Amino acid sequence: MNRFFQLKVAIKDLYSSIEKLHAAFEERPFTPDGRLVGDIGEAIAHLEFGVIIDVK
Repeated sequence: MNRFFQLKVAIKDLYSSIEKLHAAFEERPFTPDGRLVGDIGEAIAHLEFGVIIDVK
């Protein structure tokens, strides 16, 4: 499989995953600009520890 095609598929899958994350946690933006990992961490902290994140 060509690497360009692999990249294209991976990015498409990433955006699909972001849509699913946002549907589950509408208050988090889950933007793929560097916030994504932090937003996932906050969602996990909420689920595992009941942490309430102040959304601005």
